[in-house]
Amino acid sequence: MRGAIATYLGLPYELTPDISGLDDATTFWSDWTEWLAGCGLALTAFACAPGHLQRWIAIVGGTPPGPMHAVVMRGTELLHDPAPEPNRLRSVAREDVLCAMVIGGRDDTAWPQRISAEMSAALAAGSQDCWCLARLMDAPWNVELLRLRGQLVEAEQMRARLDRVEHRWPAASIAPAAQARQAI
Repeated sequence: MRGAIATYLGLPYELTPDISGLDDATTFWSDWTEWLAGCGLALTAFACAPGHLQRWIAIVGGTPPGPMHAVVMRGTELLHDPAPEPNRLRSVAREDVLCAMVIGGRDDTAWPQRISAEMSAALAAGSQDCWCLARLMDAPWNVELLRLRGQLVEAEQMRARLDRVEHRWPAASIAPAAQARQAI
């Protein structure tokens, strides 16, 4: 995630915090949310891939170097995989995307809704630039999304998996994602 955020923001890797999903699993998202907020930024997760955007972060699953891995996308193509060789991905298949994230200004609370509206219009028009994620990573905001989709069994299974892990998810970081999902 660190390399993807550095690339997304155009920062040297060394200027981003050393936050690891493997080492800091219980505080991973809250740590990134707090660091980005200190930079005047916010991170929002979407249930659809915003392939119409010039830059977004995809969490992909089942690929090296681990079970989940962050890459930077340009539209529907892989822009940069920060993993070292030989684990670096050359492409990302749509079905491998578990989470789509965009970073925007914290003071502009309307940008997630704008992106959601753009994705809704693209999906309604049959555009191949945006797609709904077939698989979702375990996250509190995705439990509610599964419920909204009518996938109640999957929602409860995800909730049960999450209940077995201690998380410190700040409500402020979840609220923009929930608002964005409602617009899709």
